Amino acid sequence: MQRGLAENDTYLSNPRAIHSYDRFIWQDWCENSVQGTDLSNKLRDGDSYIGLFQKMVEHASVKVEAHAVNLEQTIWLPDRIEFILNDAAKTWEVALSIMSQTTPRMLDGAYIAHQDYQWSTEAFLVPLMYLLREHFTPLYVVPGSCIAVFKLHKTIHDLSESEIPEHLSLLTPMQISDSFDWMRESTLGHDPLLSSLGEATTLWKAGHKAQGKAVVQKHRLSEITTSRRLNFQRNALKNRGLTALFED
Repeated sequence: MQRGLAENDTYLSNPRAIHSYDRFIWQDWCENSVQGTDLSNKLRDGDSYIGLFQKMVEHASVKVEAHAVNLEQTIWLPDRIEFILNDAAKTWEVALSIMSQTTPRMLDGAYIAHQDYQWSTEAFLVPLMYLLREHFTPLYVVPGSCIAVFKLHKTIHDLSESEIPEHLSLLTPMQISDSFDWMRESTLGHDPLLSSLGEATTLWKAGHKAQGKAVVQKHRLSEITTSRRLNFQRNALKNRGLTALFED
């Protein structure tokens, strides 16, 4: 984002800071991402790395302001938001908190890019955006990624008026399946295998396990080995304790 803005004449004519929100707390699984680098074995589970993050971005031409926050709680936000890159919504509750706090501040025509829209464990973003379809227009999925971009076309003054359930388990199987049908029809560039895997995973995590397994069986998601992206996500799900989703 920094590199892109640094080459954007419209932004450069009126530059503003990027605001980055995260817990900035190191977890054991993060170590896999820094193996073979100067950061290997430098941080331990539970350490704050906000200082390290700030040093990494401080010399860039586009200013970044880091905020260490709990995204399930009320946070400070700019009054006018033009673009959101959401890579923090790892649970339904966090996603709902983020959307509740940011959407009333989004300018007309603002964009939100969900980093994990086609990543199976966060595919609950599909029913969330389906429930907000009167406000957001799906544009496309970034090729070779899980990122989907949406444009705000109808202002949201108070997300509670949208009657979105507080917990994923309160969604019905039909709501979840309808949302993935909507995704397949409305989002350009989606991967049909990954959308089916996301549907199965979301049903499973919502407590509708029989329906989730039925999606796996219908699309042979436990058998297909020709898709590298499907293989990768399926293995990741098994490593995270969802092996039973793929068993007969």
